[in-house]
Amino acid sequence: MTSSDDEESRVPSVAVQNAESILLAGRRAEEDLVRAKEILQRQSELLQLTLSSIGDAVVTTDVEGKVQTLNRVAELLTGWSQQDAQGRPLAEVFRIVNEDSRQPVDNPAERVLREGCVAGLANHTILIARDGTETPIDDSAAPIRDAQGRVYGVVLIFRDILERKRSDEALRRSERELSEFFENATVGLHWVGPDGTILRVNRAELDLLGYSREEYLGRHISEFHADKDVIDEMLRRLLAGEDLRNHPARMRCKDGSIKHVLINSNVLWEDGVFVHSRCITRDVTERMQVAESQARLAAIVESSDDAIISKTLEGRILSWNAGAQRLFDYTPQEAIGQSIFLIIPADRRDEERLILERLRRGERIEHYETVRVSKQGRPIDISLTISPIRDGAGRVVGASKIARDITTRMRAEKTARFLAQASAALAELTDYESTLQKVASLAVPLFADWCAVDMLESDGSLHRLTVTHGNLEKVRFVEDLDRRYPTRLSDAGGAGKVMRTGEPEWAAVIPDDRLEELARNDERFRLLRELALKSYVCVPLKSRGKVLGALTFAMAESGRSYEADDLQTAQDVAHRIVIAIENARLLGALRESDRRKDEFLAMLAHELRNPLAPIRNAVQIFRVKGPPAPELAWATDVIGRQVDQMTRLVDDLLDVSRINTGKIEIRKQRVTLASIIETAVEAVRPLIDSRGHELLVDLPTEPVVLDVDPTRLSQVFANLLNNSAKYTEPGGRISLTGRRRGDEIVVQVKDNGIGIPREMLPRIFGMFTQVDRSLDRAQGGLGIGLTLVQRLVQLHGGQVEAGSEGPGRGSEFVVRLPATREQTIKPGDAPLAKNVSATSKRRILIVDDNHDSAKSLAMLLRLMGNEVHTAYDGLEAVSTALSTQPDLMLLDIGLPKLDGYEVARRIRADLGNSIVLVALTGWGQEEDRRRSKEAGFDQHLTKPVEMNALQSLLTAPQFQHSTWTP
Repeated sequence: MTSSDDEESRVPSVAVQNAESILLAGRRAEEDLVRAKEILQRQSELLQLTLSSIGDAVVTTDVEGKVQTLNRVAELLTGWSQQDAQGRPLAEVFRIVNEDSRQPVDNPAERVLREGCVAGLANHTILIARDGTETPIDDSAAPIRDAQGRVYGVVLIFRDILERKRSDEALRRSERELSEFFENATVGLHWVGPDGTILRVNRAELDLLGYSREEYLGRHISEFHADKDVIDEMLRRLLAGEDLRNHPARMRCKDGSIKHVLINSNVLWEDGVFVHSRCITRDVTERMQVAESQARLAAIVESSDDAIISKTLEGRILSWNAGAQRLFDYTPQEAIGQSIFLIIPADRRDEERLILERLRRGERIEHYETVRVSKQGRPIDISLTISPIRDGAGRVVGASKIARDITTRMRAEKTARFLAQASAALAELTDYESTLQKVASLAVPLFADWCAVDMLESDGSLHRLTVTHGNLEKVRFVEDLDRRYPTRLSDAGGAGKVMRTGEPEWAAVIPDDRLEELARNDERFRLLRELALKSYVCVPLKSRGKVLGALTFAMAESGRSYEADDLQTAQDVAHRIVIAIENARLLGALRESDRRKDEFLAMLAHELRNPLAPIRNAVQIFRVKGPPAPELAWATDVIGRQVDQMTRLVDDLLDVSRINTGKIEIRKQRVTLASIIETAVEAVRPLIDSRGHELLVDLPTEPVVLDVDPTRLSQVFANLLNNSAKYTEPGGRISLTGRRRGDEIVVQVKDNGIGIPREMLPRIFGMFTQVDRSLDRAQGGLGIGLTLVQRLVQLHGGQVEAGSEGPGRGSEFVVRLPATREQTIKPGDAPLAKNVSATSKRRILIVDDNHDSAKSLAMLLRLMGNEVHTAYDGLEAVSTALSTQPDLMLLDIGLPKLDGYEVARRIRADLGNSIVLVALTGWGQEEDRRRSKEAGFDQHLTKPVEMNALQSLLTAPQFQHSTWTP
């Protein structure tokens, strides 16, 4: 076969082969297409499944922006179904607005189609679903490209971010709260980097240390710590992974002060890298100060000499310091948990209950002085300060008490009080025995439990003057013991030995062997032991080397002991007793001398008054009988004036004596100044007239009222006028002026007499002082008139002054008396008695052993119209009184056979009060007046009796006892 034939024959074959190949390729293509469709279908189904199963919403559009597909999530969020949304513009299905402005937001698909780029939504985008539901979303859009890269659609992916927003908001809120907590925390907070640099700090820490934020941040933390080794250790431990809990440190403040802090810190680690430490700083400066204070207080409490104890409100002891142990002898183990009654005497337990009641009310008790008892039963004087203890709610739950031992102070106070009282008693000593008994009683319990005084008699015997104790039964026991076993000079100790040797004895403690030595026998030793004597001091009473006695002090049940100071005190008391005894002897001698002086003055007055009485009576008789011859009238006036002068001298002498001895009494009543001056002028008128003086009296026209003793004040002005009359030349001038000046009544007595030398003015009121003792001034008297004036004025609360321009220029005396506010005389106020001239008809019995005095007075009273009888001794007086039944008896005191006091008592016994009894005597002392009143006399008059006094007596209505004026 040829090649062409071969070729021709091969053509159909090739064609067939080609056709077969094409057919095969077509079948393959169809198979590939089917497979491709299947793959595409499977991919589409897978895509749909994926789109439906993913959490994001997916929407696709064509190139015109119309919706092609929505997955299930997109359908739910938009509210559009695939069927309803397909072919609709994306803006219709996907409606979005700004969350804040509510304005539409640009559709991202438009930008993707326009620019061919991926685009995302702005923040705060809200998707409005078909039914109006709003959902916050974020999204992104991307172009869909073909194989050639042409954009033929857009895929839009978005998601509901509501939960994320919520989470983000919660996170932001948490971060904000954390930041606010960090900044506003009340404790200091700071972060420190791994190199020690401060990264963050809050306000509390800045305030704590006083720095600004700029001054603190970025600095190394060690710059703010006072102790470098402490912060270095803290950083080292933190780098090693440790957490710090309550690590103490001291931080330096900006002002240079130091704060004590506790730091809690740990490290924030990320992937094993130290990010920063977180530190909490707590200021414990105050706590540290409190702790230090408590430590100091505890040290003080423990080292205090005072007992410091705490207890519950039920009185159970909670704490007991060393001072309490020293004071009460109980150890803390013995005291804590026990009742506070452990140290309180049984008789003081009610006191503790009252204290606990006050504590429950929250009261503080300060310086409460009481007595507590030691473990051995020894009483202790203490001063308590008790404060309530409160819990956190302010409730009182207990008490803290400080007990200070004041035994020494109390003993010193008691000793001082004893010395003061003993000195006062000794200063008033009248007889030494009663005074020493009083001193002994003062010593118990101030200075001793027992006190005894023994005296050495002149014959060498011993006399126990007194023994004192607070328990009378014990005193009787000792008195019986003294009778059985009296103290003897030969005793080996005690008061007998002290009086024998003249040396004191002191035993701080009395052991049994010493007591046995003093006892002399077993029986006395047993009895002495019953007294339980603990300590004693015995000191001699010595005067000028002579032992007078012994003073013994002893301690027993009080449990106290005498010390050296107590011995000194006992000797001091003994010395004072001896001085007081010596003073008492001197005082006795002075009183005896004073008594003799008073007796002499009284006797002198009595002896002078007795002859003056008949002389005055004779003068009165001359005057009553009628106007005699001129010479006789002159002689009568002379005698009368001289009798008055002598009477005044006697009265002044006795008055000064009574004032000096405090025996004169001022009897005040409300009277007018005019009545007082009138009485004074009447008393001195005879002397003034006899010397031809001009007397001017100038008083206010309105009454001036005083509360004074009218008799004594009249005596004052009479003496001043009498003084002026004596020291003024005949024919001179005397003036008396009275005025009220404020709260005073001022009376001036002035004359133009001889005056007073300047050097005499300071002592013009001295006793027995006279300005001029020349012979032509012989009428000057005794020099006691002005002394009496001054004393009487002072007794009225006033003062008197003397003045003079010198010799020959007269003198002036000014009396100042307190004025009364009430210037009216009430009906009960007694005015001064006036002279009475009326006659009387009385039966009168005159009794006087001086016949001249009795007869002259009887003659005078008969001339006045009375029936008068006389008697000259006491027995005759009683019998005459019983027979004559007189209305009035004028009775002398110093009578023979029966004195006037006894006569008065018998008359009162027999005749009762039907007779007015008047003592008419030369005895005028206060004691004489007192005795006459006790004997039954109605009045007491001194000789020579004045006519006015007789007339007032005789005209007293019915001789009432109310007329008594001693």
